[in-house]
Formats: sequence, C-alpha cells, structure tokens
Amino acid sequence: MMVLWSIPRRVYSFMVILQNMWSRLECTYMERIDADSAAATPLDPRVRCAMERAAEACAGNPGSIHKEGERAHEELERARRSIARLIGAKPHEIIFTGGGTEGNNLALFGIAYGKERFGGSIVTSAIEHSSVQEPLRELQRRGCTLMELPCDADGHVRAEQILEALDSRTFLISIHLANNEIGTIQPIRQIAEALRRYRKEHASVYPYLHTDACQAPRTLSIMAETLGVDALTISGAKIYGPRGAGILYVREGTNLAPLFYGGGQEYGLRAGTEDVLACIGLAEALTVCAELRNEERERLTQLRDELIDALLALPGVVLNGSRGRERLPQNVHVSFKHIAGERMVVELDRRGIAAATGSACSARTKSASHVIRALASPEAPWRAEGALRLSLGRDATHAQVRMIADTISDILDACTHFYR
Repeated sequence: MMVLWSIPRRVYSFMVILQNMWSRLECTYMERIDADSAAATPLDPRVRCAMERAAEACAGNPGSIHKEGERAHEELERARRSIARLIGAKPHEIIFTGGGTEGNNLALFGIAYGKERFGGSIVTSAIEHSSVQEPLRELQRRGCTLMELPCDADGHVRAEQILEALDSRTFLISIHLANNEIGTIQPIRQIAEALRRYRKEHASVYPYLHTDACQAPRTLSIMAETLGVDALTISGAKIYGPRGAGILYVREGTNLAPLFYGGGQEYGLRAGTEDVLACIGLAEALTVCAELRNEERERLTQLRDELIDALLALPGVVLNGSRGRERLPQNVHVSFKHIAGERMVVELDRRGIAAATGSACSARTKSASHVIRALASPEAPWRAEGALRLSLGRDATHAQVRMIADTISDILDACTHFYR
C-alpha cells in the first residue's frame, strides 16, 4: 500500500519541478509586464541623453572656482531653475537631496529642530509612507507628541479632522499628496487653506504643512504655490529619473535645520558635493512628466478603470481605496479573499508580470500592509493579507491590462481548484 501511494506523490513532485522549470524558461524569453511602476521606474531615454550630454561638461566640483567648477555650477543651477519653474517655486526654495526618504527626513527633522525650542505636537495620517511614519515616530520617542489620524474607508483625511486635532503646541502637519499603496489623493489644497486661516487667526507661522508628493508628478499637478504647502518631497526613482536623486521644496521663510553638516551646500541645508548629473537627470525627468501629464492622466485612467472592472468581476476580490478622480490614474489596489497577496505576487512573477503587495520599501519585512490594516474592518482581516498593488507605467497597454486580468483569473482558478 505504501508503494502504491508513493508513486502518485513522486509523479506529482516531478510535475511540480517541471512546471517550475518551464515557468523560469518562459520568464526568461517572454516579454515581461511591469505593473510595479510605483516602486521604481526605468530611466527615460530622454533623461539618459540629457545626463550623457552633460557628463563631460560637469566633471568639476560645482563648489570650485576654476572653469570646470564654474561649468558644473552653471549646469546645477540651470537644473534648479528648471525644477523651480516646473513646480511653481523660486530657485532658492529647491533643495537637492538623495531621494524621497532623505527629503522626507530632512523636512520632518528639519522643521522639528528648526524651532526655537524642541518639542510640540505633530499631526499625520495612519497611512503615510514608512519614510514619513518612522521619522515621526522617532520624533515622538525624542519627546514630541504625535497624533495619527484615522482615515475613512477610502483612505481620505479631511481638513476638518486636522483642524480638530490642532492645539497651541502643534507645529507640523504631514499628509501625503497621493498614497503610495492605494493611490488615494488627499485634499491637500483644502487642508492648506484651512491651515492658512488657522495661522492667521492665531497670529502664528505654525503649523507648517509638509506633503510627500513622490507618487504624484506623473499624473498630478505639483505646483507648490497652488497646493499651498510649506514643504514638498519628490523622488527621481518614481518618475523615470535617476535613482538616488530628489528634491525638497521648502517655502521661503520656513524654519528648517539641516540633518547633517559639512561644506554648507544647498543653502546650508544639505552638506556634501552635489551629484550634478543626477540633478540634471531629475530636471529632465520632471520636464518630461510635465509634457506628458495630461495625456498620461487620460490614458492611464482608462486602463486603470478597465483593469479594476475586470478584477472586481472575479470572485472574492475587493477594491482598496477610492474610485474616479480621487485615485491616482496609474494605481490599482485590490484584496483577494482566497489567496495571500504574497502568493499572488510570486505566481504573477512566474508568469512574467511584476507586481507588489504594497510599498517596496517594506516588502521584505513580511508584515501585512499597515495601510490596509488601517482601512480594513476587524471582520475582514484577509484584506491586509490578500493585498495586491498593480501600478501602470508609460508602456502599459490595453493588451497588457487584459493579460494581467486573465492571468490573475487563471491563478485564482488554479488555487481554488487545488484547495477544493
């Protein structure tokens, strides 16, 4: 009897091995679909060309006074002016950073330590990116009071909530422009207007408003003056620009202390020799974003809605976040009742599709998304465990969207059949 049972098991194991080998071969030779553009984007050819053209001209240190240094400095300042124009700012309000995480840390710690006396209250949402959430919790450990506001079922924080949370000690509000996981767009302009009235009534420059806008430039306006923010973070890695490059917009008059000290570059707020080529690449990436924004918004909205409709037609699938205009055009985020999100990511990867369960910055921690945990009801804990994020890029097509939906349907069918 043992022999009879061992044969099917061995055959099944052998079939699984063959299937895995075939999947690897398929992924090697098939054209893969990138549905994880919220995590990272490839370098746009126009950005690469701009950086290559500047490579020889920018060999010098922009802080040096010889010709090579002067040339590098001129290119750096040209990039700064270009970015300032693209986001409706003044050149001296643009601080070059090493990316989104550094920009967020500089804004949060810089504002906290830029006050006359350390301490006070900070207001944020429960679904911020870890590069905002963790610095704020560190400030809490150092003595600040931190209030994390709950969101509604779609992930929104309202201006009224923030006003109710303010007290005389509140010096900072940090709310992202668009959520990196569920794509919900926050009402930053309304929040800024409410804070402007509050500051006027209380004759105070505080509280400052910071927004993490790293996911926004491809499809949303990021005009700082229109948004009404005091600090705004952008990352090159999310907009087809160079990785390790970003900016922090700091409104003129905002009190900010540096994170680290040295040569006094970037108006004394970010010491260290600037990566001129990366800054040029970032300026070009933002230029391309501005040129394509309206077209991409319309195109990706159609693809997004097509994919959402196809996925919601499958059994045990629910949408996380808002629908329509209050959601990033490139973002689709769903939860599966009958399969873990991590398993779905692995199965999609085997079939040539790159996706994610949530933020790539926390993907290897093995913990369920704090964003979905904050939104899901206690009766539906599976929504956090079964989360899947699909973020569409510039190369996304209707054919790719259909392929993604069909592949997910096949995976769900296979899993349901296996466990039936």
